[in-house]
Amino acid sequence: MNRRLAGAIAAGALAFIACAAIALRRSAPRETSCGVGFEARGGRCAVGAMCPSPLTEKDGACVPPELRVRVPAAHLDLAVADWEAEGKYPPASVDVGAFAIDAFEASTYSFHCATCPFPNAAVIAAAKSDRDLSRAKGSVSLEDAKTYCTARKGRLPTEHEWIRAATARSGANASLTRYPWGDTGAVCRRAAWGFLSPSRDASREQGACGGIMEGPDTVGAHAGGDSAFGIHDLAGNVAEWALAKDESGRERAVVKGGSYVSNVASELRFWWRASVDPSAREPWVGARCVYDDE
Repeated sequence: MNRRLAGAIAAGALAFIACAAIALRRSAPRETSCGVGFEARGGRCAVGAMCPSPLTEKDGACVPPELRVRVPAAHLDLAVADWEAEGKYPPASVDVGAFAIDAFEASTYSFHCATCPFPNAAVIAAAKSDRDLSRAKGSVSLEDAKTYCTARKGRLPTEHEWIRAATARSGANASLTRYPWGDTGAVCRRAAWGFLSPSRDASREQGACGGIMEGPDTVGAHAGGDSAFGIHDLAGNVAEWALAKDESGRERAVVKGGSYVSNVASELRFWWRASVDPSAREPWVGARCVYDDE
């Protein structure tokens, strides 16, 4: 065998090995980066035998606490430098009054417990047996979200309030950062994103942060992505309903924050918004409430 033929065979073998490695990497589930005390299970962060912080034990279950965070008033200069936002988010200068906001997204427990807005004993029993009561509640229509917040003596946030809560820096004149945690990149430990839900597009490859995951992740499981105010999961997990205004000043509903099916980091940035059929119950859309400052 001459050197040229041997070299060709060796090159072919190396190419085959490289292709096989790529195929294996694409087919194998990627490990989820979970917070301390959470267990990577089925592509998501699950509650184990112990109830990890920031969740708490209640009625023999591990659930998010009823916690609201006060956000001070601020002036926001909404200027977006990201090229991905070009033409999608017009610059604006707005004053946002003080308000309080739920520290956690609506969860299975907060949505369906016996004294909650949508009581459902069967859902609670099934989730409790699987220790899934702390998963973010998806499949929330706009009317569901409004009913949920009204029952909690709150309301849906305006888009500017949502952005204020997701701003990494505080102060009377709050300069905005790309993500709730700052300007640094979106990585798996900071948010539940980069998963592919079969209900969204079963033909696409799994995301960068895990294998295909059915439904949202556990709330509060990615502490590295908390905002400066200590608010959890403003980026990723489930997108959240907010009320925006169009160019004519008319109010319309949008969803903010990206979700577990987001496979591009730009969807986790403060300026991202998506229009969703208000009557639809998309598995990647949930809710979070705000409360008028008293």
